[in-house]
Amino acid sequence: RSMHPHLPSRDRFVCICNYMYAPNTLGARHNTPGWRCTTYRFLQVQYEQYATTVMSSSSDPIQSFVDKEWDATVVPTLKEYIKVPNLSPQFDEACLTNGLMEQAAKLLFDWVEAQQVPGLSVRSLQLPGRTPLIFMSCEGTVPEAGTVLLYGHLDKQPPFEGWTAPWAPYDPVMTEDGKLYGRGGADDGYAIFSAITAIRAIKEAKRDHGRCVIVIEACEESGSPDLPFYIEHLQADIGTPDLVVCLDSGCGNYEQLWVTTSLRGIVMGTLEVSITREGVHSGDSSGVIPDTFRIARHLIDRIEDSATGNVLVPECHAEIPDVCLHPARSFHWLCARREGTRPCCCRHSVPAPHALGSTHCGCRATCGVSNSVLDVHTQARVEQTALAASILGDKIYTDFPFLPGATAVNPSDLTQLALNRTWRPTLTVTGARGLPDVANAGNVLRPSTQLVLSVRLPPTVDPAVARAAIKKKLEADAPYGATVKFTGNKAGPGWNAPALAPWLEAAAAKGSAAYYQKPPVYYGEGGSIPFMGMLGQKFPSAQFLIIGVLGPAANAHGPNEFLHVPFAKKLTCVVASVLQDHARLTPGDNVGSERAAKRTKVDVTSAEVLTTQYGRDEHGCKI
Repeated sequence: RSMHPHLPSRDRFVCICNYMYAPNTLGARHNTPGWRCTTYRFLQVQYEQYATTVMSSSSDPIQSFVDKEWDATVVPTLKEYIKVPNLSPQFDEACLTNGLMEQAAKLLFDWVEAQQVPGLSVRSLQLPGRTPLIFMSCEGTVPEAGTVLLYGHLDKQPPFEGWTAPWAPYDPVMTEDGKLYGRGGADDGYAIFSAITAIRAIKEAKRDHGRCVIVIEACEESGSPDLPFYIEHLQADIGTPDLVVCLDSGCGNYEQLWVTTSLRGIVMGTLEVSITREGVHSGDSSGVIPDTFRIARHLIDRIEDSATGNVLVPECHAEIPDVCLHPARSFHWLCARREGTRPCCCRHSVPAPHALGSTHCGCRATCGVSNSVLDVHTQARVEQTALAASILGDKIYTDFPFLPGATAVNPSDLTQLALNRTWRPTLTVTGARGLPDVANAGNVLRPSTQLVLSVRLPPTVDPAVARAAIKKKLEADAPYGATVKFTGNKAGPGWNAPALAPWLEAAAAKGSAAYYQKPPVYYGEGGSIPFMGMLGQKFPSAQFLIIGVLGPAANAHGPNEFLHVPFAKKLTCVVASVLQDHARLTPGDNVGSERAAKRTKVDVTSAEVLTTQYGRDEHGCKI
């Protein structure tokens, strides 16, 4: 349950098995003959053995029910949902009047009612001038347990071009390997089915869960402009959740649980460059009148290095949290029993023995297995990304639909490539106006060019500050006196996960072991979910479990979107497992909570397998 100290910037480290090794890659040979660093593989084997002894599909009532229900009702209803072209408001100005959003909402609402879940109430709401929302509340079987808020959305992106026959955006197709093709199945139509089926599975198995509220909105793809109004409207019904489960994120592969630790923010706007009142003959005017597309290129070069793709606006950057190598509640690699002065896992040389929890000179974090480690764990994003990159390998970029001969930005450094899509700003031109179709392009010097710019931001950057800085750079000192405007107010915040409570970390580990037979991976996502930042501010003490089904080639927002149904079934089981673990807590159990710490020791988790059966003490040191 830990990460390997994998840092590309250094060439030698003390491994957790106490041998020096180089190069610093998982599986690399150590200098001492016969030793190989197998941290992740060692961990994976323990998860497989744990899962084999604890649970199997045939003996687990949760998985048996989930598999049966998905095949019987979920997939057929998802197919009907995919057929509805209910585009998000940003892409359909008539969405409030054409009835498509209401049609999709009613389809989902009717399915929920048909499940007849004991203790569940379901409402379909639509405030004036707002998109509809489905709100569900299910009484808990443990009165003293807290509240879990589960989230998803039902609106869709436009179909986009380039779908490969026989797949089409609104004509669902199920393949033999369990992929359901069609727009919105994975993003995020499956969410309501997964949440309700997880609760039903718990009840069918006669197990416990806390109070659950489920929110399914209909404008997430437009930045969730209506959601704050609904959250305020339903505040008394929602209460104060101590766990938020978001089912709208991604996964690095379809082989294990992926927990999202961060989401990027976004700034979107239209750059408009105008130079003449009307178009004129290019043979007569070119060389005299500057081309507006060239001016736009020049302006974009102010905010992005066109040779490297690096964003040049300082306000769009943030320091990547990389405080220490401590994972939560795991081992101190050079334990306090050792003598002399050695490098600590936070990269400072410290006298040993040293007390757990001591502060090193110049170190921003404390050393040791304590509550402070929890904060360090979730902030060590570089190390988390390095581990995820080592698991994924070149699939980080090869799973994208590159043409033959094309390659990624920096394929030789997978960790940096992964950080590019999670913790660094990027610019993409996503649309244009003023450019005729190729078939209709005549010899005309056009009067103006409009380009839609989408700037993804690191999770901790203030999008309003970034947008103001971008606008200032683009509009200042326009070349040739051209009229330049950067308009559009879409600016959404990113999100950086709070420290993970011990009970939730253990619950995620147990669920991943039981249903995927592999450890969970903690990883940042490059997309945005505006809901997360808003909920983080509204419920600052809540825990967050951000998971989803958008994995390799699932291609949300693009052509050939699909839902990997076998993976979604297992994810539903994980949700059910986490809900059961949450029910064993009492309200307020959270990071550093004494009760939560005690609760963590109740379950036979993979952590205990490691510490009791494989020769390591509670710090992870070899016994």
